[in-house]
Amino acid sequence: MKKRIFFILLALTPFVLQAYTSVGSDSTIDALTWNIEWFPKNGMTTVNEVEQIISDLNVDFIGVQEISSVDTFNILLSQLPGWSGILSSHEYSGDSYQKVGLIYKEQVITVHSYQLLFENDWYAFPRPPMEFTISAEEGGRAFDFKLIVVHLKAFDGEDNEARRRAAIDSLKNYIDEQVLLYDEKDFILLGDFNDHIEDPPEDNVFTTMLDDTANYTFLTEPLAGIYGSYIGYNEPNLIDHIIITDDALDEYGENGSTEVLYLDNQNSNYEDDVSDHRPVFSKFAFSNGQPNDYIPILELHEQFSQYEGQIVKIKGIVTIGAGIFSNSYTSVYVQDESDAGINIYYSAEVISDFERCTLVEVTGELADYNGLHEIKYHSHKILAYDQPLPEPQIILTVTINDVNVHPGRLIEVSGIIESISDPPHVNMFINDGSGSGKTYFDPDAGLDISEFNVGDEIKVIGVKTVYNNEGQVQPGYQPEIEKIITSIVFKENKLPEQAGLISNYPNPFNPATTILYKVLNPGVVELSIFNVSGKKVADVVHQRQSRGEYRVEWNGISADGKILASGIYYYQLKIDRQVINIRRMVFLK
Repeated sequence: MKKRIFFILLALTPFVLQAYTSVGSDSTIDALTWNIEWFPKNGMTTVNEVEQIISDLNVDFIGVQEISSVDTFNILLSQLPGWSGILSSHEYSGDSYQKVGLIYKEQVITVHSYQLLFENDWYAFPRPPMEFTISAEEGGRAFDFKLIVVHLKAFDGEDNEARRRAAIDSLKNYIDEQVLLYDEKDFILLGDFNDHIEDPPEDNVFTTMLDDTANYTFLTEPLAGIYGSYIGYNEPNLIDHIIITDDALDEYGENGSTEVLYLDNQNSNYEDDVSDHRPVFSKFAFSNGQPNDYIPILELHEQFSQYEGQIVKIKGIVTIGAGIFSNSYTSVYVQDESDAGINIYYSAEVISDFERCTLVEVTGELADYNGLHEIKYHSHKILAYDQPLPEPQIILTVTINDVNVHPGRLIEVSGIIESISDPPHVNMFINDGSGSGKTYFDPDAGLDISEFNVGDEIKVIGVKTVYNNEGQVQPGYQPEIEKIITSIVFKENKLPEQAGLISNYPNPFNPATTILYKVLNPGVVELSIFNVSGKKVADVVHQRQSRGEYRVEWNGISADGKILASGIYYYQLKIDRQVINIRRMVFLK
């Protein structure tokens, strides 16, 4: 690496103790890379100043380097409510060690997983990088990406330069392979690289990435030779960088920006108390820097005549994915926060991006197909993967017929099978006592319903849709079709005078408890179990029952067949969708 000497005059702004200019916003995803020199450089003075800087800058996540004390790092986090942090687990045997890691704002950033990379390659990576799988959501924007935080070999000399070049080549090969093999193509690579991107090609450790302009963008490249991140040595000395893959350019957007934060201009003691590195900041502002003009799906249904034929844009979770209802064209369902869903249709091919549990943005023409409201696909964008599905809405079978209620929504319905048509296009009419409704089993979904017969009771989770102007439920996944085998073990002949729960026994219990309840008037009975967070974990009874007193056994098994953890649970009795009462019980293992 050839050193260049620059002389510039920096205008100092007035010093204000523990006050720093905010750079983040609530409508952008704000990233920072920061070498906090041998943290804590000056004990609690450093901790308090770093706390103030993080609070004032208002960024969303920080890739950190040179954390030398895990205990002090945890003290810093304890002084930052709403923030979390993760440090490298790598150590040098018997020596103090500078760790890389991540500090992030919990309301914006979700870290799904993390790992050390190249831990056995001491030559290229004396401090192994950390990779984080992240979802970020801010100001109506969602961004899924992989973050790699690095701190490469320091100092001049051909050997150190060769080690940095080997590290860059290994990182590029790794990222290229990940982009090729897996769905996640958005990478952010940041940290202290200890080298310059403006060096000539024969002396440039970044050459393989810089030459691959189709796939890599150096957000710090416009700053090189103008601004410096390393204080006081041949200024401007920019050795801390932020690099992104091409797919992340959409999130960076036309209004994205990158800058070196001259915190030493705002605090004359910064270099002594905090670090000899300035942070480098990037703002991911998306295509136009403003929230997208998404239309709630429920509004599209309720005001269909206003939007029909227009190009509309929605954002929601894929509830029925591509390849389920057809293997030659795209027919998927997307549901948003308005608690409505809609069919996305594209005749040309199956768009595999539309996987279940994926958060997507879809643009297309709103149309009607024999009573079915659909969006004829124009374009889409993946916003996040592995999102939770909306909770299915439990409805009565008679409600299936009302095409205006819960359109396109994920629903759950149970009832006695009244009729089953011949395959391949199987229509099954079911009735919970409220009136008959149709469930349609698409042959392309490959659903096996051979075990069901007229007179059986069935529970189905699917989308509430329309065919030939008639309402129907359409399931897409085998585990969401279930034959109901009643869990009632004893029914007394007494006729109660009021409906309600009777205390379960034993309580606390292990391994099972008996719940007693009374039904006054015939109706659809739902006996459900909830955890202390209010999340439903099991349905014990869901069927129409006549007047009487009932006993049912529950053995601590969740809806997906897993044994629940010990703790407090609540059981709730509903009749015809009206909550009768709730009681508390304790499960001890």
